[in-house]
Amino acid sequence: GFENHDVHQFINYDEFTFKKTDIPNWTHNQMEKLEYAFVRIKEVADKHSKLPDDYEHLKNDYRSVAQALFDCPVIFSNRISKGILNRFSKNLIFDHFYNAGNISSKVESFKKKHSISGITYDHECPRNESAKYFIKTYNDENYPYKVFLFQYLFKWGITNLVTTYENGLLSSKTKKKDFIFEGPESLYRSCKVDLYSLNNL
Repeated sequence: GFENHDVHQFINYDEFTFKKTDIPNWTHNQMEKLEYAFVRIKEVADKHSKLPDDYEHLKNDYRSVAQALFDCPVIFSNRISKGILNRFSKNLIFDHFYNAGNISSKVESFKKKHSISGITYDHECPRNESAKYFIKTYNDENYPYKVFLFQYLFKWGITNLVTTYENGLLSSKTKKKDFIFEGPESLYRSCKVDLYSLNNL
């Protein structure tokens, strides 16, 4: 009776809605990294608009922009995986991470404080996919920095708290040759990584 059912429908994926009032108070240095990423996007997009059909270095170009995006500050969605929920108490995670302005430093301080490992944050939109998106859409629309920043804030810069095991599952999936990014929800469901909002626990 279950052979026609999609098992991924049983994976929990709480939605995240970013509000303008949630825009973080990033430092000047962090904003400069975002501005530099946009410069790299424009440079590569301009280069790609003039490429021959047999150009062989697209992956390297995407990787260079992905690295610039990797250095940018991120938004924590206040969502945690089932692996995190099973390992730590909700209150412990909530008190340390809720509305975390800098998830990277929060993860490091949490690991140090509790002498643990196996916890990290995941870019729910793979950075290589972000790089492809921004480069290709810039060629089509020639958008300004404000549009880049808006899209980064509301989609491409979102992160979730996961275990390193779950992060490995997600990363391995995106590196497969036949991988097609259909959105973060599809990716998480296909890797069977449940995601829960701290607001709903």
